[in-house]
Amino acid sequence: MGFFDAFKSPESLEKEGKLKEAAHKYWKKKEYQGAARCYEELGWYDSAAWAWEELEAWEKVAENKEKAAEEDSMYWKDAAEAWEKADRFSDAARCYEQYAKEEPWYWENAAESWKKAGDEDKSKEAWLQSAKYYAKEAVDDEGIWWEDAAKGFEKAGQKEKALKCMKYYLEYCIQQSKKEKWYYKEIAQVLERFGQKEKAAEYMKMYEEYEKERKERALKRLEEEKKARAEQAADIPPAE
Repeated sequence: MGFFDAFKSPESLEKEGKLKEAAHKYWKKKEYQGAARCYEELGWYDSAAWAWEELEAWEKVAENKEKAAEEDSMYWKDAAEAWEKADRFSDAARCYEQYAKEEPWYWENAAESWKKAGDEDKSKEAWLQSAKYYAKEAVDDEGIWWEDAAKGFEKAGQKEKALKCMKYYLEYCIQQSKKEKWYYKEIAQVLERFGQKEKAAEYMKMYEEYEKERKERALKRLEEEKKARAEQAADIPPAE
């Protein structure tokens, strides 16, 4: 900011077209609407959104975040969250869907927003996209994603596919339990859903025994460490 500009009002600077300087002064005076107006004219939409956020003008925040998203897709998420605060859930869903094209786990957010907007069909469509993404991840990456795929298919109304995914998830958990016993609890919960109560109870008992042994080992290790520290302290000669 030039020497003479430092003595001018933000309104004067704005009229002169010195929008950056005007915005800075508006902000310092906590006149956020003026700051937002200048930032919008500059095309600094994220900065404008920050100014509108100070006024909790969530629709204005969302509108500016959407404009910022044209250059950087990360702002779609910010726009969606602002629309949610404005109780504009269909707009939030639309923005979450844009963001989900790059970050697919946000299909679930889109589905929830469509539901809040009262559009069950679009909610199911978004859940289906979520399910397809997680099913692919389960095949390409790790079977733990079968549970999320099942959730998506179930919410989308495709019960048979949901059931199939849960069976795959059960198989995955059984295999993993050979290496990590805490999966016994997951197995028990899936079996419970399938109505296999007796078998579920068996696995839950196995899990509880595992937890008891784990806690006992942890307690024993703490006692050993405490004893070792005490013995070490006893060996330290007194200061002269």
